[in-house]
Amino acid sequence: MFLLVAIALVVGMLRATGVQDPPPTRAIHYAPPQSLPTRAQAGECSASISAASYRSDAIRCVVADARYDPCFVTSRDGYVLCDVDPGTPSSGKLFTRAAAPSAERTASGAYPLAWFVELSDGSICRPLPGPGRDIDGASEIYGCAFTAVGENDAALLGDLDNTGLVWTAQKALLNKKSTPMTVKSLTVVTVKTAWQ
Repeated sequence: MFLLVAIALVVGMLRATGVQDPPPTRAIHYAPPQSLPTRAQAGECSASISAASYRSDAIRCVVADARYDPCFVTSRDGYVLCDVDPGTPSSGKLFTRAAAPSAERTASGAYPLAWFVELSDGSICRPLPGPGRDIDGASEIYGCAFTAVGENDAALLGDLDNTGLVWTAQKALLNKKSTPMTVKSLTVVTVKTAWQ
């Protein structure tokens, strides 16, 4: 009983000081634009790992030594759009492709819940193009570009938690100089937007 009263007091104090609950996570279904790049390269394509569970039009392509996942089937027959930033409508690379075979699963046996994620701190995260590494007993599924200074060695461990209106993730700062790699710090962060 005392614990419930204490929690209620803390919540009341936070609200009184102006701290508000974060807005619900926006889950957006991405659609490739009608206007596409004019030049295209040939790519070797297969089924998507990062979006196969919720996108029938998503595939993975390899061009030279670069891997792109997901790529999206476009309105132009035989062409896919890869390396997309949904916040920048003109982004992406156009590739020709062959039919995609059945999807492979990641090392953890699960598909990521989103293929592009914006965290509440402005960081952008994408699923890794292949099986993630095991770091301190957790699977690295998303690689991230963080806006905060000094957070270049960051990742999301495990998948997103979408059980509530506000999705969360485990953001890890990694110690890449140690072998095996270890976690410097781990925090729970909220997801502002998730593209599926």
